[in-house]
Amino acid sequence: MGDASGGTETVAFTTTYTLEANVDEYDVVKYNGSQLFIAPSRGMDCCVMFEDEVAFDGLDDGGSDDGGAEGTTTDSTDGAGDVLETPVRGIRVLTTDAVNGLAQETHRIPLAEDQSVEGLFLVDRTLIALTSTAWWGRHGDQFARPEQWRNQSVGLESFDLDENFSARHSFRVEGALVNSRRTGAGIFLVTRHTPAIDGLNYYPANQSEIDQNQNLLEALEPADFLPVIERDGEVLTPVTYDQCYAINPEDDAAPEARGNPILTLVLQIDPDSAEVIDAMCLLESIDGVYLTTTSLYFTAGLWEAEIGESETLIHQFQLADGLPYVGSSRLLGGLFLGDNRDYRLNARGGTLRTVLTRWMDDVDDRIDHTLYVLEPSSDKPALSIVGQLPNDQRPDELGKPNEDLYGVRFMGDRGYLVTFERTDPLICD
Repeated sequence: MGDASGGTETVAFTTTYTLEANVDEYDVVKYNGSQLFIAPSRGMDCCVMFEDEVAFDGLDDGGSDDGGAEGTTTDSTDGAGDVLETPVRGIRVLTTDAVNGLAQETHRIPLAEDQSVEGLFLVDRTLIALTSTAWWGRHGDQFARPEQWRNQSVGLESFDLDENFSARHSFRVEGALVNSRRTGAGIFLVTRHTPAIDGLNYYPANQSEIDQNQNLLEALEPADFLPVIERDGEVLTPVTYDQCYAINPEDDAAPEARGNPILTLVLQIDPDSAEVIDAMCLLESIDGVYLTTTSLYFTAGLWEAEIGESETLIHQFQLADGLPYVGSSRLLGGLFLGDNRDYRLNARGGTLRTVLTRWMDDVDDRIDHTLYVLEPSSDKPALSIVGQLPNDQRPDELGKPNEDLYGVRFMGDRGYLVTFERTDPLICD
């Protein structure tokens, strides 16, 4: 199977499509060449309904597949056409016949009823399920609502690829899933957590409610705000409150609104032992995550009345001991306008390339796009602009007037942008 450190190794079968070389992404379906693993993800329950009873033909008769998140379980010893009525919710394991293009469910790994498997990782002879008690989709507007992140749990459940798929380790984090990636350094898990504080009003309307909130918060210890983390039932403390990053109010790029009732946690986890290798937390709002083999980037959208248009904050952390902070940049334009948003960030050779979009107050040219090239400053923790388009020497805009951005790909030292104008085909006479 080649190099197991990433998700782009050359193999003789289809693997997960990934954004970055050697950065594996979790997927609801994983394949190792002989076994197909299908996760019961809430993210896949929107469009298909499945029967409670499913008949499986033997491999010799062509096989069939219910494809669902929940249902019945079968056993490899059952005869063709048998129907088993033991409801088991879990990860489906299908044994494949690549020569004849067939697959037969031979096992189902059971899961707790409150768990949704958002995706799977395959690491050597271990299957790792990324679980969650809630599913909020990917990055977006939900991030602005702190009450969404209370009383949730994210986990990593690992299983041996043996005959019985024996459970190895169970890792749990209080909070909700943001994203996860795997590199040769381990599995990086990004979660968001808001502590559940009885009586706290997240939207106080008067001074009395503000004072009541203040009294509640003053009675708490800093550790009370941190999420509970467990490995095989043992409580871990990989990060303390004083290790959490927050915006420096003295910095010129600091936004007007600082602090956030949502704690973003980053855990670097050994996929074999489920031990925490490193940890870091951030007390500021974020909207997106981008990870390479060497760096982690957080992005956050801003809108301040004084500026009067969208801006984007980008924070970089190094994937080294302690996950040290590299620097930040505040740029004009929005990162998450239009489609293909994940591809608007790309790191290469120590630089970060990104394309941001601005809405302009001009009926003849409502949309402008800017390509920025950033690199860490040598004298302070900041990301400095070392190149951009358009510029004074090359003022032509990216695309034509009124064209939005629908696709971005960076390949080597080139960037490819797809722009077009979308118009209403119905015009009133």
